[in-house]
Amino acid sequence: MGSRIKKSKSSFIPTHQPVYEALTFAMVNNLGLHTSDYYLLQNPHGNLPFKLETGIKTNIRSGMPFYFVSKLMECEGLDDVREASALVSDEMIYLDLLQVSDIVGRPQNYCYIDGKVFYLDLGCSFVDAHEGRLELHNKHGKPLSRKQLRKSLKELERYSIVGKGGYRSMTLADFAEMPRYLRIPTLNPRGRVSLTSLITEEEIEEIVSRLAFSAKKTLDSYKGSEYLMRTNNNH
Repeated sequence: MGSRIKKSKSSFIPTHQPVYEALTFAMVNNLGLHTSDYYLLQNPHGNLPFKLETGIKTNIRSGMPFYFVSKLMECEGLDDVREASALVSDEMIYLDLLQVSDIVGRPQNYCYIDGKVFYLDLGCSFVDAHEGRLELHNKHGKPLSRKQLRKSLKELERYSIVGKGGYRSMTLADFAEMPRYLRIPTLNPRGRVSLTSLITEEEIEEIVSRLAFSAKKTLDSYKGSEYLMRTNNNH
């Protein structure tokens, strides 16, 4: 568990990786894409017990403040890999928007069931996270100042993204600001909680900033896409 990010460069905390993963799943769902069922386990006192079935090997680290858990899914056979790949390609704009398109071409990261693709492992949208180690790369951009962020969000209000299958549409500014209002499913207690009760306000603001960078980058790459449209408002 650690980070290759200098503290002066980011507010992200390695032990918060499970929260970042849960948020990524929540944002994917909010764009109309499917995932396996997922939850956040909270362990504020560091004494959460785990009981494993005989013969199962795991590297669960005890004493962590959070754990990300997802439901196992029984996927269909290899004959459906081609159909799954076609569907994933059709969803590329959403994966690029969330900076998780590196899962494409890795069939173990998604599952094809009843004509739909379910994402099983997405990692984190706004920071690379592998086995508790965090890294930032050029694709994540640099945190914006408050003034820069306000300007960026105002520009992003001009365009909307249409959710998968017409699920919903939202401005790209609303996309970037999803972390401010999305609620994360938890198992203890069973329900949904806001990010503000899980991570710091500084982290949330940095996430919004990096998502705004991603939205602008995606807009530049996908202009003319059927999934992007000019927003009709009076601003």
